[in-house]
Amino acid sequence: MRLTLEALYVLQLFNDSSEDLTFLPLTILEGEDRKSALQRTIKKGYDDLKTEGLIIDGRPTDECMEYGYYLKEYQESSYHYQIDQDYFCAPAIDEFNRMTVVLRKDEEGRYVIRRLASVLFLSIILKNHQMLHYLDDRVKDYLHSNYESEPAFRVFAYHKNDEALRIAVEEFDQSTQDSVYFLDDESLYEYDITNQMQRSIDGDELCQLIVRKMRVEV
Repeated sequence: MRLTLEALYVLQLFNDSSEDLTFLPLTILEGEDRKSALQRTIKKGYDDLKTEGLIIDGRPTDECMEYGYYLKEYQESSYHYQIDQDYFCAPAIDEFNRMTVVLRKDEEGRYVIRRLASVLFLSIILKNHQMLHYLDDRVKDYLHSNYESEPAFRVFAYHKNDEALRIAVEEFDQSTQDSVYFLDDESLYEYDITNQMQRSIDGDELCQLIVRKMRVEV
């Protein structure tokens, strides 16, 4: 089931909350205040849920309530991470710390909500990123293994066509990481967007970092 952002906010309202979703803030148009933006969003989202058959005769279906429960798990988590512009996640939401709620954004700007085993989601990320296929062969450029200042405009201009992996992390509603990982002459680099600092790392370091940030129990 593919849901609009507005539909997600109606599910959020069903959970007795009108707060911004982590990484997916309420869209406020020019001239709107938050109240009017929320009213517009809820009206459209409610209609979207009806169109998808998730609200019938004015009542949410069992499937709708299931999505609402997943969204509640997502929103109530104290730890969230974002992969590229596509995945918004809350890991370790079960008592065994092995499940992740994933909101995947598709090319049309709609969202799919799933509750996945964290190790399965890790395998999806590794499979979908070509640069992660041969991590054992990725070497560190030891001349640049310490953080060095590098302007963001230069990094993004020079590497705009290169495949990259972005990981952003929020803990207790505070941003604690926003980094991009990319290849340059077969060496891996980590770029800290917030501080505009860059360093080279090896494949093993990147693999461990991904596992740690995704909170995968292995």
